[in-house]
Amino acid sequence: MKNNRKVLYAIPIMILGIFLVMSFIPNVPIPTENSVDGINYKGMVCTSVIRADGTVEDNGCNHNVLYTTGAEYVETQLKTGSTDAVDWIALCDATNATCVTQTAGSSEPYTSWTDSGLEKAAGAVLDNGNGNWSVFTTFTASCDNLITNVTHLENDADLEFAGNEFTTVTLQTSDSLSINWTISVS
Repeated sequence: MKNNRKVLYAIPIMILGIFLVMSFIPNVPIPTENSVDGINYKGMVCTSVIRADGTVEDNGCNHNVLYTTGAEYVETQLKTGSTDAVDWIALCDATNATCVTQTAGSSEPYTSWTDSGLEKAAGAVLDNGNGNWSVFTTFTASCDNLITNVTHLENDADLEFAGNEFTTVTLQTSDSLSINWTISVS
């Protein structure tokens, strides 16, 4: 009977412990494989037979499969590869410039904040497994009326990897803005 009471007391304590641990982990949504917004790997393999007499037989083309190890390799190269890692987060200065929807060619107007607590910063990197990872940081405004609505994920040398437009925010002194990029190679 005493052992049953110990178990009954242990269950709520374990649930509370799990809740507390989970509340300190950043909110990291993992894009699904069919995510429209995720990175999708596309690969094709075409084969043909060249006979001894010089004739060529087209054997067709088929999609290939990106292995989990391959997705992990892409993730590793972007996070820590032989070149500058893509782990810097920048915010567009919408107070003094125009920040608009991003285009794949990165031809839209964009001016990064360079001061006031909103300057480009190296984010923390969280490995979510199987080609999924997050880069996140929190910016804290050092003065009033700072406006932003666009973020870029890039490397330290300002190579732009991706951009995102979000609902415009106006930050006052000591306000914080948390940015969490979650990337999935699938």
